[in-house]
This record gives sequence, C-alpha cells and structure tokens, in this order.
Amino acid sequence: MALTINEMNEKWDQQQATPTNKMFRLLSIKDLEEELPPPSWLIDGIIEDNVLGVLYGASGDGKSFVGIDWSLCVASGQGWHGRRVNTGHVVYVVAEGSRGIKKRIDAWTQERQVSPPTDMFVILDAVQFTEREHVRGLLAQIAERGITPRLIVIDTLARCFLGGDENSSKEMGQFIAACSEVKQSTRATVLAVHHTGKQRGRKPSTERGSNALRGAADVMIRVSKKDNIITLDVDKQKDDEAVTGIRLRLKTVVVGEDPATGKGITSCVLIAAGDAAPVRPRLGVGPMKTLRTLTELPDATAHSTEWREAVPPEHGEPIKVRTFQNHREDLIEQGLVTPVDGREKWYQATEQGIAIAKGMPFERQRQLPSVSAANATPPIGVAGGTGEAQSSSVPSEDGGTAADEMSAVVEDEGGDAGR
Repeated sequence: MALTINEMNEKWDQQQATPTNKMFRLLSIKDLEEELPPPSWLIDGIIEDNVLGVLYGASGDGKSFVGIDWSLCVASGQGWHGRRVNTGHVVYVVAEGSRGIKKRIDAWTQERQVSPPTDMFVILDAVQFTEREHVRGLLAQIAERGITPRLIVIDTLARCFLGGDENSSKEMGQFIAACSEVKQSTRATVLAVHHTGKQRGRKPSTERGSNALRGAADVMIRVSKKDNIITLDVDKQKDDEAVTGIRLRLKTVVVGEDPATGKGITSCVLIAAGDAAPVRPRLGVGPMKTLRTLTELPDATAHSTEWREAVPPEHGEPIKVRTFQNHREDLIEQGLVTPVDGREKWYQATEQGIAIAKGMPFERQRQLPSVSAANATPPIGVAGGTGEAQSSSVPSEDGGTAADEMSAVVEDEGGDAGR
C-alpha cells in the first residue's frame, strides 16, 4: 500500500538522521516467501511490477512514443502488441516535449478506438529527483489523489536531473536512491527514459553517463530506429530471459483540424512492423578482400596470422595488423566469420560468408564441415599441428596500441564506404 503523507515525511526524516546502530532483519526462508511474493509482469516478458527500469535511445528514435504506449496500455488495460499487461494507475512525468503529449494520447485512443483512460495522470513539470522537496511533493500529490500507481514514468532522466553530473557515480546514485524511494513507497514500477551516448564504431550505443544506473536497474530496454523501423531490445533483464528484436513503426494519425489553415493536425502511434526481411551484409572493399582471402584457403579456415599474411598487398604494401584486426572483427560481428571452437586464433568463414564472398545466393552454398581442434589444418609455423606454439617468424597480433588502431582505420581502403 502507498504511504500516507505523514508516513512519507517521517521516513524521509529518518533517512536524514544518522543512527548509532543500524537494525537489520534476519529472515528465514519461510519469511522470504511472505516478504518476497513471486514476481509478476507489468508488460509480459518486457518489464516486471515494482522494478526500476531504464528505457533509452537516441533523440528521435521513438523512446517517448514507447513510454506513452506502455503507459496508456497499463492505464486502460489494453494489451501491448499481443502481450498481456497488468492494469493500474499510471503517473507520467512529462519533463520534455510536453506540448505534444495531448496529441499523442489523442492519436493513441483514436487508433485503438477507446476512450481516454481515466487511470492515467500527467505531470507537466520536471520533478527533480535529486531534491528532497520535489520527491516529497510527488509522493504527496499521489497520496492526496488517493491513487496507487502501477507505473511511474520519468521522461526524461536528464530533465529531472538538472544540475547533476550524469557521469558522476555519486550524483547518479542520488537519483537512483530517489527512484528507489518512490518505488518502495508506491510499490510501482519506476521507468526512467534516458538518452544514449555518442556512437562508437558499429556497436550499438549504450545509455549516457555513469554505469551506476545500469548496475542499479532491474531492466534496461534499448530503443533504436533505422529506415523507419523502431526496434526494442531488452539488453538487461535481471531475473529472466531478455527479449530482443521487437519491431514497430510509427503510423501517422489525424487528430484534428487547424482552424486557421484548415490543415489536419497529426500525431503518431506505434504499430507492429512485422518480421524483419533478410538483410544482406554490406562490406567495404577492404573487409570484402579479407573475407575472400579466407574463403580461398583450405576449408575456408586458417590461423589468424596465416590468414592475414595471405591477404593480397595493396600498392605493394601488406595489410597492416590493426587494419586486418578491424576487418576480422567486422566480419565476425556480421556473422560472416566465426572463431574455430577449441583453437585459439583460428577462424572459419561461415556458409553466409562464403556465399557473400563468391556473390552467390546463400541457399545455394554447400554445408561446411565443422572444424574443431581435432581436424583443423595446422598453419605454417605451428609446432606439431597443435596450434599451441608459433614460429619465431610469425609476428604477434596483440601488441598494437590505440594509436595504431586509429591509424589503421584511417588508412583502411574504403572500409566504411559501403556501410
């Protein structure tokens, strides 16, 4: 049950005091059964009841549309794209983009053909979660309205953390502590909508700021957008299997008419986008040449050094170690090359990799034999064919510096041109 205003104030005062002795509760396993009932899903398979969650993505990728979609489903009892939800009150803190919230709700109710849910409440102010009086005020408002929220959304973390340093684990810890206090007081799921940091290479961006947030969160959901498709990936689920690859898209809905111009007023809603069509990997000239080299070796398999030395030189210069390593990691990431099980620094082109290298449809390519430590062809300079010792003539590939890597990326032959 939600705490009363007096109980909340008393709890805050107790937390500020410095007790001489902290009393802890010793719980038996039987006590645990009563203290910790089995978890339930707020949105089936995505986010549980009474947890701290983070919904993050780049600006414009649709994370607020997801947050509003979830909120309206919980408040109205509507399923979320085929997933069951637990119904309850929702409090949505619209600290960013408040002018569009009404249109988005109108678009959602029109698309779903339902009345606006009476169990959703909106705050058009930035509640500062690092300020005691703000959090007290939020809990007081909830208590005064007599509601018991099932979901509280903070949109966005940055606007509800003004003046705070997102990179400081101490200051982010204060934000997390306030979220935990709200969660414990209301028994609601608290969901923070957050931004990603800068993109680094081809790997997906992670949330911005201190990793203390990820450490404290029970669930992390990444929202990304490409070619008008919004994809949701649960990349941290503390106590269950993480769901990935949920594909959605935005549908434009006319919600009214501008009386001055007569033009339609529009907003968007999320709808299912269906299964993804197969995507042919895109490679630059350099990675493609490196891939073809591996496919032309026996069994399309080789030790890393043998593979690198077989790559044809460019303008009389052999491929640089770091450039080769960048190509190799790119090919592995795209599923075109895989490490050989049981053989350190051995790699094999996959069926798809061979098909791509030869310009053939994937379905026409033969099944490759599985290569293991027992039957892999030993590279030149490996003692006894065991792969455990290199010849002194084989250079090591693990001694490059960060500066070398940056240089290799710049000198690579159009490696990013086709991406």
